[in-house]
Amino acid sequence: MLNCTRLHHLYYSTASTSHFNQRLLAATKVDDALQLFDEMLQRQPPPNIIEFNKLITGIVKMKHYSTALMLIKQMRFMGIPSDLYTMNISINSHFRLNQVAYGFALLATIFKQGFPPDLTTYNTLIHGLVLADRVFEAVELFNKLLRDKLCDPDHVMYGTVINGLCKVGHTSKALELLTFMESGSCKPSVPHYNTVIDSLCKDKMVDDALELFTHMTDKGVPADVITYNSLIQGLCNFGRETEVAKMLRDMEDVGVSPGVDTFTILVDSFLSGHPPSYDL
Repeated sequence: MLNCTRLHHLYYSTASTSHFNQRLLAATKVDDALQLFDEMLQRQPPPNIIEFNKLITGIVKMKHYSTALMLIKQMRFMGIPSDLYTMNISINSHFRLNQVAYGFALLATIFKQGFPPDLTTYNTLIHGLVLADRVFEAVELFNKLLRDKLCDPDHVMYGTVINGLCKVGHTSKALELLTFMESGSCKPSVPHYNTVIDSLCKDKMVDDALELFTHMTDKGVPADVITYNSLIQGLCNFGRETEVAKMLRDMEDVGVSPGVDTFTILVDSFLSGHPPSYDL
């Protein structure tokens, strides 16, 4: 059985964590978060790294990347040890500030400190490279991860690379990667297909987009309103009103409701002289 002293410590430890979580949820402004950070530094003993990481993650979500890096530096100065999660936050913040070199320098630090990079680390690096318009470097890193079996890419990583390839006009390469996904254990979901379908439509390859749409649904991946919007926009651009009307009926048949964007596309098409023959 637990003795009274241990029960007393356990009670106050749980109460302290609960109070911290409440304060953290209430810290919706950066000034509130900074005040909480100062209070945490003054506690004896100081909170564990998990609580600091939660706070700094909240600051990153507020898009105060420089502030997040400043707090991590202050933690180091105070002798509070960081972990891999903290390092990943730092890398992400540097990339968000377009400081790619600093982000990769931290990767070297991770290795030196004996933290093996995890999936989140590599996802952050690849996303950062795409964000900095260094898509081919992101693809090169992705290929290295696969070739050297450093990690198993997840849906997020595949999505980032596919989006990056489409972003720089390499839709055919994105389609190849989508096909590669289909052959592996990490199967593509509707957002992956949507990215390529939208890019094909923007590349004026609407028939290829329709073919991919059919392929996707045949594989049991249900289309959503984003899928239909891309196809309707592509068809409207070429004045293919009959097919637009059919696409709208298909939406109704599968229970996908048109959204604001759908109606905007249809109104713009009507004003440009290509109204679909469908009773809205």
